Amino acid sequence: MLTALFLLDTGAELWLWQGWWSAEEGEDALGSGAVRWQAERRAAMQTALDYWTVRHGADVPYKAYLVWAGLEPLEFTNLFPEWTDRDDITEINIEVRITSG
Repeated sequence: MLTALFLLDTGAELWLWQGWWSAEEGEDALGSGAVRWQAERRAAMQTALDYWTVRHGADVPYKAYLVWAGLEPLEFTNLFPEWTDRDDITEINIEVRITSG
């Protein structure tokens, strides 16, 4: 299982990229593990918004985006000189989004 969060500040936009939740055998994908992952995501987004305010000031409007691994928009992937799409990760995150509502 990979659970990662990555914050990218372009100066004009704030991107919070999240990895994927893939429960391995014996892990609780719908129980405490999933609850913990959701809490970490919420805390990361609040941290990102707090970061923006400290870094750029409260009066500077922000554009903040949450990006799911495998479902990255072109505007995000174009920020990197090299990017490799991963169809397997796309499938994992689509499945997670469908089952979690």
